[in-house]
Amino acid sequence: MRFWLLFALLPALAPLYAQDFDPAEFFGPGHFQRAQEDPHTGTLNLSLSGEMPPFVDFYSSGEGDFADRFKPAASGLAIAADSTNHRTCEIALDFGVTRLDGKVTIVELEKGTLLAWHLHALDAAKDREFLAEVRHGSDGRVTLQVRVGDGTTFKLVPGSSVSAPALELPCEFTLQVAGDKLSATLGKLQTSIDAKVEAGHRAGLAVSDGRARLKQWQVSGLLAPAWVADAAQRLAAQKALRRLRELSVGGLLGGVSRHPYNQTATDLAGFTQEQKDVRQRALGHTPGARAQALVNLATALPANALAQFEAGVYALLAGDVQAGVRLLQAAQALRKDSQTGLALAEGLRRLGQLSGAETALAAARTDLPQDLAPEYELLLGRLQAAKGQLPKAAQTLQAASTKYPDNAELQSFALSAQSLTSPQNLTRLAATGPLGLTVLSDLPEKSVLTLTARAAPYLEKFRRWLPGLARKLEGTLVIYAGPVDYLNAALIVAGDNLDNVAGMYLPACIDGKPTVLACRGFGEDELLRTLVHELWHLAFAASGQAETAPRWLNEGMAVYLSAGRVAGGIMRFDRLPAEFSPEFTAPPLADLQRALQARGIDFYLPEAISQNYAAAWALVWLLAETESALLPRLLAGDAAAATDLPRQLQALQVALGDRLAKLEKDP
Repeated sequence: MRFWLLFALLPALAPLYAQDFDPAEFFGPGHFQRAQEDPHTGTLNLSLSGEMPPFVDFYSSGEGDFADRFKPAASGLAIAADSTNHRTCEIALDFGVTRLDGKVTIVELEKGTLLAWHLHALDAAKDREFLAEVRHGSDGRVTLQVRVGDGTTFKLVPGSSVSAPALELPCEFTLQVAGDKLSATLGKLQTSIDAKVEAGHRAGLAVSDGRARLKQWQVSGLLAPAWVADAAQRLAAQKALRRLRELSVGGLLGGVSRHPYNQTATDLAGFTQEQKDVRQRALGHTPGARAQALVNLATALPANALAQFEAGVYALLAGDVQAGVRLLQAAQALRKDSQTGLALAEGLRRLGQLSGAETALAAARTDLPQDLAPEYELLLGRLQAAKGQLPKAAQTLQAASTKYPDNAELQSFALSAQSLTSPQNLTRLAATGPLGLTVLSDLPEKSVLTLTARAAPYLEKFRRWLPGLARKLEGTLVIYAGPVDYLNAALIVAGDNLDNVAGMYLPACIDGKPTVLACRGFGEDELLRTLVHELWHLAFAASGQAETAPRWLNEGMAVYLSAGRVAGGIMRFDRLPAEFSPEFTAPPLADLQRALQARGIDFYLPEAISQNYAAAWALVWLLAETESALLPRLLAGDAAAATDLPRQLQALQVALGDRLAKLEKDP
């Protein structure tokens, strides 16, 4: 699977979602004031004096951590962009408009500092970028001017510069784009240029070479259709994600927690009155606080099965899977109980201990209360899917959903399993896909072929590392147009990580053959990276090496290859993968060792997954870029190479730090 942050990316356009788009819902309470005459015209307001909402993005050039470059306070947002490590810092709005009227109050602008309104074109093919700049000179003089960008550089618009001998603060810095004009004002200074806008822009405030403090940022305009479609799609995906996450995480356990525990009255007799009061209050708390209070009770009552059971279930619901399993095992040791066994089976499934989960589930079937039967069938289907038995899981869940039509969890998981085994709303393309795969999609064939053609140079690299790879592989590639259909389909196999999974490789899915799933709705660049990542998994499996290869090698190669870029007809691997932050540094030796030792599901445990991916990519990248003989030997299954690598790990970690430092300095 390819992991990433789901909504940090700009999806492709989806006009269907935009029909009922509500900007106020997208931005949240108190931010967007809609114009009465048009629901897609309005004003976005930010005080810049407190916590920033999720539709605000932060950027910085240069190296190092830039989180401390933006500091909100009651007096405004302080932005520090020194000329050494942080050449430019920018705060930008996820708010695309075709007409724009904006203003911000400048509270402080250090001498030598530049502040600019930065307009990002939503469609670079139709519109240019603009910078309306204020430069506070070292001599105190202030200049207002406009630059126009062509995608690579910004050029000063002749005649746009105006200046004054001094800057009087505080003052308003305004920008207006209307008709065919772009106008900026700073106090009494005014400038304007000809600037026709077709597709729309996003607005940002950029600071270079010094410090600034800003407050009361306001942007008004007509929402750009392209941005509306994009934002509407993300909003729909967020809603779907919340619903599916609740079904996946809380569905089965919700039924278990609602069912009366066997011998509750007997076990409650072992509580003091104070402990009963603590328990009663805890059941009304938020998930995290509730779990912590009940875990504390379980610690104080180690011989009480009810205390252990409730703490275990609510620890699972709060996301502390290991604690939940430990507590449920303690409850089961105190008293064998089918309800406890069902919850324990779910916890073991989440830990990837599938054999243990199957054993616990089989034991739970005996004397299971009838109203927990739907939860049993749901967990049985999820376990079958986790073992790669998707057709069997689809049969189990379909039968159960028919038997229990009012159970929303069963209905959703049955639909997901059906979507993966017998998709109904996808068209089979006439043309052969990458690596000879069959392609199913709800996109036009021309669009799909244009997208998959971009993957061709990357797939040729597969053959360098897998020299015996067949020209045509068996399997299916599925590309969804929008994220909602993708998320619904992915639920059965990625329900525990839906908001972090961009694509999937399934060894046996459609027609029982290897299948790769991806979604165009997360952006075409992200789709390309996802295709390369997941197709590598399919190709590596087809080579016969994946089954015995360590997980770090398989995932590290997938991330390494997907991070390549084609420049001048040459494939280069000279940049960090998109899923890593710009502050990425060499993983410590302990992280490298842990990634190398992780087996199976251990590689993907929540507490270690991000570090394991980082370590895996870094190690593969170093071995590949230094043309180490170790990498081809490892990919070929050379046992001696697997023994040699740990012995060289410390030296490799040092070399990795040196090479990454150089990589980060590259433009």
